Amino acid sequence: MRNWFLIFVITALILVMLFLNFNFPKKIYIKGDSYSISKFIDYLNKNGVNFKLVDKNVAKYIIDFDKLKINLYNGLSFELYWNDEDLLRCLENLDIFEGCKILRNADNFYLYNIHFYKHFTFNLSCGINIIVSPVPLESLEYFVYRTFVEIIKGDYSKFENGYLVTNMYIYLYKDTPELIGIYDPILDIMNTAIKENIQ
Repeated sequence: MRNWFLIFVITALILVMLFLNFNFPKKIYIKGDSYSISKFIDYLNKNGVNFKLVDKNVAKYIIDFDKLKINLYNGLSFELYWNDEDLLRCLENLDIFEGCKILRNADNFYLYNIHFYKHFTFNLSCGINIIVSPVPLESLEYFVYRTFVEIIKGDYSKFENGYLVTNMYIYLYKDTPELIGIYDPILDIMNTAIKENIQ
């Protein structure tokens, strides 16, 4: 009889803790420019996330828009990038990549209304600008917000070892971005974008 009572008490405590965990506001610290922070707060509100902005030292979720990274209270960390091996394999599938090296921080050009493009843009040493995005460029900003919200809610399905495992949309950038292929890092398959021949 005593064992059953103990099991009941432990089960009740676990249920109460789970209930409180899901109903208390998520303690979030956000680092970034005012544009990113205000848009993300709007996105949290629109998606019904119960949250509270707090100082970094008491936050359960530390979101860094400057690095596109989120650190969790349980020690997990997620970066909205692919690991270097997946990125290199992706670019090696391109005919134009032969003999080139990847140069990071290629944000010396401007794309209208695409706030996070610079994080996914690379100069190649052979003078080519490449944008490798997890979604079509016009959806990139909301992909970032949506992915952070998914992580806050406990969905890590887009990640492996803290890095993205999503498809990679490859754009060649000259005057405007041109989609040249979509790479699947899981199957290691490159699908070349088909250009319509309009006559």
